[in-house]
Amino acid sequence: MRASLPSSRRLLLLPAAFLLFAPFLPSQDHTAELAAKFDRETNPVHKAKLMPDLGNGEFQEIQTQAAAGNYEAALKTLALYHNQVAATEKALDATGADPAKHSSGYRQLEISVREALRRLDDIDFSLPVDQKKAFTDIHDQLQQTDQRLLRELFPRDHPPATSPAAPHP
Repeated sequence: MRASLPSSRRLLLLPAAFLLFAPFLPSQDHTAELAAKFDRETNPVHKAKLMPDLGNGEFQEIQTQAAAGNYEAALKTLALYHNQVAATEKALDATGADPAKHSSGYRQLEISVREALRRLDDIDFSLPVDQKKAFTDIHDQLQQTDQRLLRELFPRDHPPATSPAAPHP
């Protein structure tokens, strides 16, 4: 039989565990710093490389806001994320780089969007029916963005279409 720690020792371990892992949890201040850095950044690739961390922080805010029943704030934060994704994709496309050959930036953006879709699916279960449509609309737009990014990163190599051979007389 395994001996367990007295309840007072278990209670002491909780704050210790929190202090150990707290540096790995993005804070609201850290998210605000990332958002400011994102807004200042002019290089589209550097901007895209900020998206996974920025998106993670923003989705923690969205989850907290939704769990508290503040759906309007959660939707506003989600719309901000969506706008950041759209602006980054547009800036990356404006560089004229081929994502299949020079994927830096596109990869990070796709990873961020894929993670956002997963987290939105998790949030969707807790939303009241009257709140789902607005979240679903943004989810669908992000899904389209993710599909576009995947097609650009991994284009299918289709051989050129050949016309059927003409019959010989």
